[in-house]
Amino acid sequence: MLTPAVEKYAEAFRADPALGALLQDHSLPPAGQPENYIQAHYIPYRQGSSSFPEQNVGHTVVPLVSSEDFRADFVFTAAMNGCALAVTREDGRDDFTAWHYQSPSSNRAAAEEFRSEARPVDWFGDGEYQSLGLTSIPESTNLLWRGEQGWEFLSQENHANFLDYDDVRTHTTTSRPVRLEPGEEWRYVARHYLRTVEDRLETLRRVERDYAAKLGASRSDLLLKSSVSMLKAQAERDATSLQGVGDARQLTQTAERIRHDHEGTRRIMAAFDAQRIEADRSAPATSFWFRRQAAAAEREQARRAKVRHFVSELRESTWISALTREAHALATRTAAPAPPPAQPTTAQYFADAARLRAHGTPTQHTPTPPQPQPQPQPQPRAPWADSAAANKTHRTRS
Repeated sequence: MLTPAVEKYAEAFRADPALGALLQDHSLPPAGQPENYIQAHYIPYRQGSSSFPEQNVGHTVVPLVSSEDFRADFVFTAAMNGCALAVTREDGRDDFTAWHYQSPSSNRAAAEEFRSEARPVDWFGDGEYQSLGLTSIPESTNLLWRGEQGWEFLSQENHANFLDYDDVRTHTTTSRPVRLEPGEEWRYVARHYLRTVEDRLETLRRVERDYAAKLGASRSDLLLKSSVSMLKAQAERDATSLQGVGDARQLTQTAERIRHDHEGTRRIMAAFDAQRIEADRSAPATSFWFRRQAAAAEREQARRAKVRHFVSELRESTWISALTREAHALATRTAAPAPPPAQPTTAQYFADAARLRAHGTPTQHTPTPPQPQPQPQPQPRAPWADSAAANKTHRTRS
């Protein structure tokens, strides 16, 4: 039995039928003293829909300060390749809830609802722990650890061979502090939707390289290539915009700009579609006398159909509406109160009084206080550009 501390499980869960069936009559070493084992919390992983998260999403409550009889500085969960670790807190409580949120990209509507209603203070998704453009199977080990500086996310990105699942290699390791206070939710929302854009961009680059570049020079094919190029350019602009977000207000502005840009892109794409349909209709029919020519034509038709499929699929833009809703909700939630009006200085007061005496009006007999001057806005910065004191990341490559 290779499971670490299996003898301790046998001691603690002696009556569990599943464990009993697994152990059967195996010989086990004697259980050691409690201090010889790591104490930890565990988040179960659940498959399927994430609607009704209290029942359908694995989670566990973790105290901020351990008790004397249960000193648990780790929170473990199953391996991830697209899920997210989320952290929620309730006012007045000395604990937090850690969630293993399954497949937020597939459960998009439910994940948006969870972020809106449960209001997680932090979200550690695949945009932070998983590389793009993988040629192997990702299986990342993500956990929470309480160190001297407080709770942190620890992540080890592992890649398994497609042909041999036992061939697993560590790619990178990453760590950063867990945010346990509200106010910076815009960071993980921007990163979550940036990953959506990055995935689309990665797919479009592959489609352009492997399929669109091999199309012919007919007017219909040129228009199809232009459609791929247009979508790729739009995704590149989306990524640049989301990388520059620096606060909740800028996230809202970025969402509106992306929405407006996509409306223009859709109009251009519709014009391409109409021209392509007309070009296909007016193209002369071609007959092939040789089997080799017919086979080549069939391959070209299949390639053209594949590009059309990707273009249709990647034009989907419901994620923009979700981004806009989340951005506006965060901007409303974190809006700062208006500053008090500036008080005029003594010199300004007497200057205004003198002006009114010289150029008085019949309806105004007191000086008008000066209007407050607009404050300079902070420069945009990426959501992961924390100071070294507030955030640390360690990356190693095998």
